[in-house]
This record gives sequence, structure tokens and C-alpha cells, in this order.
Amino acid sequence: MAAKFNIKAFFINHCEKVVGVLIALLAMWGLTGTTWETAKTRPEQLISEVDKVKKQIAAKTAWPENERAKFVQTVDIANLATELGKRDKLDFDRFTTQSVWHPNLIPVREKYNPVVVLAPTSAEVSPVSVPIAFRIEPETNNEDDSQDVEVVVEDEEARKRRIAREKFGGAGNAQTGGFRNSRANARNSRANIRGALYGDDDDDDDDDDGLFRRSTGVRSNELLATASREVRWQTGISVRMLVNLRDQRHEIAKALHINRRDIDRTGSYVDYQGIDVQRQELRQGEWTDWDNVRLEDLVELFATSLGTADIDIVSPAVTRPEITMPLLRRGAGRWLSDDASHSELENFVLDAEEQDLMNRIVMATALDAYQAEEEQKTEIRRRGGFGEVIQSAADLKAAASTQFESEEEHRKTISAAVRKSLGDEMTEEQKAKVDEILDSMGNVELTADDRRLLVRFMDFTAEGGGTYRYRVRLKMFNPNYQVPADMLVQPEEADKGSIVSDWSESTDAVMVPQRYRNHMREVSRSLSDLKPMRVNVGIYYEGDGILPVMNDSYVDVGMPIGGKARMERVDLEKEILEEGAVIFDTEDVLAGALVLPELTASNAPKEFAEELKSRGRRYRVGTNLTCVVDHNGEIHLRQISASTPALRDDNDLAKNILANYEDWRYGNEDGPGGSGFSGDDDDDDDDGGGRQRGRRRGLGMGNALSRMGFGSGGMRLGGGGNRP
Repeated sequence: MAAKFNIKAFFINHCEKVVGVLIALLAMWGLTGTTWETAKTRPEQLISEVDKVKKQIAAKTAWPENERAKFVQTVDIANLATELGKRDKLDFDRFTTQSVWHPNLIPVREKYNPVVVLAPTSAEVSPVSVPIAFRIEPETNNEDDSQDVEVVVEDEEARKRRIAREKFGGAGNAQTGGFRNSRANARNSRANIRGALYGDDDDDDDDDDGLFRRSTGVRSNELLATASREVRWQTGISVRMLVNLRDQRHEIAKALHINRRDIDRTGSYVDYQGIDVQRQELRQGEWTDWDNVRLEDLVELFATSLGTADIDIVSPAVTRPEITMPLLRRGAGRWLSDDASHSELENFVLDAEEQDLMNRIVMATALDAYQAEEEQKTEIRRRGGFGEVIQSAADLKAAASTQFESEEEHRKTISAAVRKSLGDEMTEEQKAKVDEILDSMGNVELTADDRRLLVRFMDFTAEGGGTYRYRVRLKMFNPNYQVPADMLVQPEEADKGSIVSDWSESTDAVMVPQRYRNHMREVSRSLSDLKPMRVNVGIYYEGDGILPVMNDSYVDVGMPIGGKARMERVDLEKEILEEGAVIFDTEDVLAGALVLPELTASNAPKEFAEELKSRGRRYRVGTNLTCVVDHNGEIHLRQISASTPALRDDNDLAKNILANYEDWRYGNEDGPGGSGFSGDDDDDDDDGGGRQRGRRRGLGMGNALSRMGFGSGGMRLGGGGNRP
């Protein structure tokens, strides 16, 4: 029986033979397919082609410049491989490729640097001496004393008159370039303000639609300034500096890696928290150490100030409530740029009309904002620094906007309310100005590349006659606060809620003015040696309740300089110009007087006789002197002169004040109040209108941004008319 063929066993036993047969078959197949035809190109032709290529390479015509550059830049892989083991000295930039790769789905973020807060610069400092109005009790009547402006060409006398009027108020007259009272305008303005602002439409119904809505719980008598006000003179120092807002935004953009042109974003981080103030005092010729000045002390007077704060003379665009101290309510006159603004902010100083319009707009905005807060639609931000006294116009606008469906509706409502408050007297220019002011409120101001912020405070705690200098630093909320530590170059920045700037450069030294100035006019020698010499002293004096007066007083050597006199003076509390007692109270003592002899040709040596004859009958060897001990115990020698520029200026100022307030004179037949206190002002509701005439001369309505007095107790905005 034949055996069965096993293929598996065959391949296992004869696999070498099978492989050898296959290789032999492949070799035979290659040999049978091979052609043995000779090449047609001759060797010399091949050599010629090679030489041609060599010449082209040598001539650099066949190798483009960019390709050769790539070849030169090609990294030597072999050399790089030898460096991989040297990690400590490895240059990773050499391993980069020139290929364009897709961006990483998780981009690498740059870490944030600490934000630098810029210190204020361009310090300006000046002494301040102003009458400040304080409230005693509220009053229901509001008298507005609107005044018209008549422009004339000023001579020197008119200029002095104007300065006195602006600084201390008063009506003036057309002949000297002053302001004329307009009783008709005053009556119209009072009616418009009552009807539109206070919602007093003289009806018995409850449908008044004035700015001061009854729904806010604010009563009109709580909004008016008191007639029985107290006026006290305050002397101190005004300090103004500037912060370059553009540079501060750039610092934030650099630290947080933000495009500096993104003004809205960088501007949102400029969020000031407060201000630190330090001062030095000059004592016995040496400066003391830097002492901290508490903000609570700087703003203490606002708690009792009439209307809390005065209308600012600069635009809210350059102020911040945290770093810009509001202005105290003056008892007369208006704040001037030299005391309340900065020389580099001339374009942002408001005139009297702009101040009035700005305050009306802010007033309407504030009412909507507080109504929204009462209805729990929003919460007005409480800021630090001087924010306890003054609000931010931008914050009020943001809070008020919650009452309306759109920004445009809010604008129209505010604009209509302000126009209604001004009545028919509103001109097209005023309408355009209202729209311009509405546009400037909020964050729109950040669009200016060179915007500056005003850093301002007034120190009324400094002692009169003392010499001081100041420095400040600003505090800002930290943009890196609570940012993850791995995103910060300095992780400890995440724990800082606020950051501060460096201290500013110190201001120039400035002396706090006294409320008086002494001018030595003449000295008289007593005929009897038993009596002391007497000196005629001209005393400029600022008394509480009265505007500055000037009077002569005879003072014996060894006695305090001062006295009592009856003279005409402007009483701001009684609002009258009449004769009354003035006590000239100074803190200086007349310690001595030196009267130099007079020489004549008859009693002089012969060598001087001819010279004296040429000079006149009598010749004084030198100027008479007085010795005065001031309130600090320091001794001063003063020359005696019957007329000096300073004496003439003080005399002119006191004279111009009396002239500016001529319509306040008791018994004035031509004044706004008629004869005496008859008060015939064509208003049926006036009781003793003579006491109302010229009310609050130089006082406008209180600053609507004032915070003290707002809220549940009502807003005390102050009363009165437009500033002159």
C-alpha cells in the first residue's frame, strides 16, 4: 500500500532546497530580461555636461540667492546632536525651526507685573483766607438773586473793583464794570426753580413733576440754605497738583499686557482709593519731621458748612472724589482759579453760567440715582478719600440710568428737566451747552489722550502765621488683587488690596495768612516823658460775619495792636451795610518805636550845612522804625511810612467792598429791597422782603454732588442764585 504524501513534512524536511530553487529561478528571470545594448552618449559628451554644470555653479547663476541663504542657515544636525547631552549650556534658540506651525490651543500667558501708581506732580500752593458760611437752621424761602453781566473795558480802578467783587461778592455797578441786579430775572428764576426743580407748582394736587420728586421723600424746605447763617473767616493753605491720566493708563497697560489704545479697559483700572497727606512746619528756622494730616481733620468743616460743599469751578472731567477735595461754601464771592484750580487746567475752568448748568444737570441726575437706590434697583458706590463728602458724577449717572430703558431716554429726561428749570430764558447756546455737559459725564472723558486729574486739598487746620510745606501720595485699588499667583511676576501682589505711589516732591514753603495786616503810618513823640510814644497803625481786618475793613488806630508803645471803632461794614449774617462796632483784634504787640532826628542847616555841622540847604528845610537821617512782637514771640522791625503800595491796596480793597455792596445799605431807596426793610419786591409771599434783598450775594446753589446731608435726612443743596 502506497504511503500518503504529507506536504507539511515535505517543507519541514526540504525547505532549504525549495528556497534555493526559487532564488535560482529569480536569477534566471533577471538574466533573460537584461539588455546588452551599448550607450549612445559618448564619454566626451558626458564630460562636457559635467563641466557645464560645474561652470554654472561657479558662476552662481543656477543657485538662487534665497536658496543659498537657506543652505547657509541650515543647522548642522551632527553638531547639534553632540550638544543634547549638555543640558546646562543648551541654547534652545538654535533648535527652533523656520516652519510656520499652528497656534497652540492653550496659549502661553505672560505674567502680570506690579502696577506702578504715579505720584502727582506740578505742585502749586497758595495761602487762603475766605469767609465760610455755616448753617444754623433751615428756612422755607428761597430767594434767587440772578444777576446780569455787563462787559466794559477795564482801567486800573475797575480791575481792583472787579477783583474785590469776585473775591468778596457784591453787586457793583455798570460804571465800574460790575454786575447789575435784575429783579425781574430774579423773580422769574425763583419761579422756575420752584416749579421745575422743587416741584412747587402752586397747586394743591400731587402731580408735580419737578426734579425734586415727592417720591424721594425729600422736602423742599430741607433743600434750601438758611437765612440765619453764620459766617466765619477761615485761613489755611491750598495745595493743587496734577496726575497725568494718560501716563497712568500706559503704566497699567504695560504691567497687565493690555493694548494701551484700549482706553476703556485701561481707564477702568484707574480706580483711586484715597490720598495720604503729610506736612512739615518751620520752627525756629528748621523744618520738623513729616507729620501725617488726617483726612477727617481736613473735611471736618463740611459737617456744618452751609449747603455742605460749594459748586466747583472746574469740570468734573478733571476731578475724582477720592483725590479732589470739594470746596467749602463761601459766605460771599466765589472761588478763584488761584485758590481752587491749577494753571495747567485753564480749559477746564467753568464760568458762572457753566457752573450753574453743570449743577442743575448733576442735581437732576442725583435725584434719579437716589430714587433708584431707594427702590433697591442699584447701590451707589461709596468711595474713599474725599468721597465721604463729595460724590462722583459718573457714579450718579450709572445709578440713575437704571431708572430708564436706554441711555438716550435718560439723556432726554435730564435735558428736559434742566431746560424746564431754566424756563423761557434758556438760549440755544445754553441748550447746546447742556448737551455738551451730558456728553462729558461718565467715562467719555477718558477719550482724551492728555487728560489730567486735579489733586487738591485745603488745610484749614494749620495755625495762622505758621509756615508749612506738603507732600502727598495716592492710593489705588490693586488690579492684581486676588489674581492667581501663577499669573503674577510677584505672587505677593495678589494679597495687596491697594497700592500706593511714591511721595510727591514737597511743595514750596508757604505761610498761613493772618486775619489782619498792620501798616505803620506815623509815630508821634510825647511832649511829656511820662507818656509813651504812640504809633498810628493802619489795620486791615477780617472779622467773623463781616467783610474786610480798614481803619486807623493809635497804639501806645507796649500795648497790643488793635482797638475798637464804629465804621461802615458789610454784615454777611444780617445782609446789610450799615455803621457798627468793629473790634480790631490782633495778636501783635507794639514793643517799641524809634524816631530819628531831623537835621536842618542851622543845627548841623558846617560840612553838612550846604548839602542840607540843597535838600530843603528839614532832612531826616533815616526812616523811623517800630518794633513789633508777633503771635509767635518773634521780633520784627518795620519801617514807618504814611503810604506804601500794600497800604494803598488794602485801603482800595476795603473801599471797593463797600461800593460793591452799596445796595445793601440800610435805608437805601434804590436797592432791591426798597426803603429800609419794607421789602417791596412785588412778591405777595415775601414777609419783610428787605431782609431778603441781595440774599446770598455771591452764593450759588450748593454742590449737587455733596454727600453729607444726602440720604434719609434729605439733600441739603443750599440755596441762592447764580454767582456773579
